[in-house]
Amino acid sequence: MASGDKPAFIVRARQEPDSDYMTTVGSAWRFKKGEGYVLRIHSMPVKWDGSFILVSPFNEDTQADKDKEPTRRK
Repeated sequence: MASGDKPAFIVRARQEPDSDYMTTVGSAWRFKKGEGYVLRIHSMPVKWDGSFILVSPFNEDTQADKDKEPTRRK
């Protein structure tokens, strides 16, 4: 992870365990020496259950809209 590199993924977590809403809690970059990723978590929801997902980075114009949309639970 070098300064200025764009992350490969965005780290998202549910705002609360039973919530349909996700919040961005960090980023993930490809590890430069071999396989894997470097994760940087910058915040955690208060009632976080420890699980998160990795999603493709958002376009800057649509990120605010995505934060408002609930995710679908299966």
